[in-house]
Amino acid sequence: MNKAGISQRKSAFLWLAMLAAVVTAANLWKPYHLDDTAHLLIAQWIAENPLRPMSGILNWIGVDEPIHRTNQPHLFFYLMAGWGRLFGWSEPAQHALLALFSIACIALTYRLARGLVPEHALWVTALVVLSPAFVVSQNMMVDVPLLACWLWFFAALMGPASRRSGIGPYLSAALAASCAVLIKYSSLALLPILAFVILWDRRWRALPVVLLPVAVLGAWSVFNLADYGGVHILQRGGGSSDLLRPAKFAIAWVLILGGVTPLGLAWAASHPRFRRIGVLAASLAATALAAVAALVALSLLSDEAADLFLWGLFAVNGSLGLAAVVAGALAVLPGLRTRIGDQGDTRDRLILLLWIAGGAGFYILLAPFSAVRHLLTVLPAIVLLACLGMRAGLGPRTKRAALAASALLSAGIATADFRFAWFYKTQAARIAADLQASGLAQDRTIWTSGHWGWQWYANQAGFRQIDYRTSRPQPGDLFIEAVGVDRQFPKDRLALEPLRSVVQSSSRASLFCTARPIRFYLSGSRYGPWSLSMDCRQRIDIYRVR
Repeated sequence: MNKAGISQRKSAFLWLAMLAAVVTAANLWKPYHLDDTAHLLIAQWIAENPLRPMSGILNWIGVDEPIHRTNQPHLFFYLMAGWGRLFGWSEPAQHALLALFSIACIALTYRLARGLVPEHALWVTALVVLSPAFVVSQNMMVDVPLLACWLWFFAALMGPASRRSGIGPYLSAALAASCAVLIKYSSLALLPILAFVILWDRRWRALPVVLLPVAVLGAWSVFNLADYGGVHILQRGGGSSDLLRPAKFAIAWVLILGGVTPLGLAWAASHPRFRRIGVLAASLAATALAAVAALVALSLLSDEAADLFLWGLFAVNGSLGLAAVVAGALAVLPGLRTRIGDQGDTRDRLILLLWIAGGAGFYILLAPFSAVRHLLTVLPAIVLLACLGMRAGLGPRTKRAALAASALLSAGIATADFRFAWFYKTQAARIAADLQASGLAQDRTIWTSGHWGWQWYANQAGFRQIDYRTSRPQPGDLFIEAVGVDRQFPKDRLALEPLRSVVQSSSRASLFCTARPIRFYLSGSRYGPWSLSMDCRQRIDIYRVR
């Protein structure tokens, strides 16, 4: 390799290392949040009972029930358990484990991009990694580890390295799919993709590798039988009977795409046919967003009016993002008809299409809800396919503007989400100390309802999670309800005397709000993945049982 090539490699490595440092710092000290608590409790059980991972008890829907009632398989939780035994259960310790997967995502995204769009490889990687879909979704949930396995799978099947003879690339992809299936069952969508690619390549001898993930899932199911007497994957619920739900989820996905990446407007600004109007539209969108954010921050515009504006912005940007994907995919058609170039550009674009269709199709048709983290597994494919369609017209100004928009958006959303989680961490310990100092907790049980991160910190503070079937609070006991999180206990079952409420202070740091109610983690067709609000606050109510 000549000096220029070595210099380029060093420069790319430095930029990738900087990306890794930024996303790691954004999550390392973040309090536990959303489903983190359930995963931590499962991992702690596994650490003590590795041969009976699903036989423990978890209170996650208001009642104590076996862990096998939860949705996810346990590979990542085993990793958390081993890591926890070595390094502990603090936020920095566990988030360091997650950071390893984040770094793997960065490296694999760059590898894919370098093979498909080498001139834009760093930009593609940064646009994916600096998106709030990646930065904010790290937490201790399974989505970033899942993305790492999906990227491993597609990196094995795409690019020049995948075209060498032998079954090596397909075996690597099968190993990746096996790991992915044991992290989240939605990864079963990878199996038909693997089979299709092998058939497309006419590598008949490689077909048996498709059975590897099936065998791994079968072994896991046998392990389930030995553990608790059932097969976990068969307990998963199916899709809804609501015939309109797929359409609603499809709209929600467009809004999520438009709310977490400026890809659509970047495509419009780089398209040769309407570049001028695209640049104008992108500039107007950025100016209008800044103006609306300022008006909301100054309490001169209502949250409802801001929501209406954001819905339109997300819908337009998301629709343009889908148009970019379609434009990138159109080049597949000639190759499909003639089979010319089936080991090159046509093949790779077809795999990207299958990636998007498999990942999006599962969540739109079968998932119980839509969320930003569900888009994450297909976001690299969306950006790559769109980039293939606009690579010739993608100029440095457009690239810089898109990265700046993505980074600023992530900074605002990540800050608000950090405050969302931080409130419950700090208040659990503070309320416990105040109740002890006041004498209200003297010889009394302090019950609590509400999970997510609050449940983890409430347990640490000595509060008891209430089970609405078996718990029997006594007169004089205290009952604490975290109002802003999921609460499964119907408090009207108790005669309660309100004592006081703890309300989070309003702050412009939470302007890009993820908590009205939890749009970033539960999105819909009527609103986007985040909102602009000065009322992005949480509340905890404290009662005494009469």
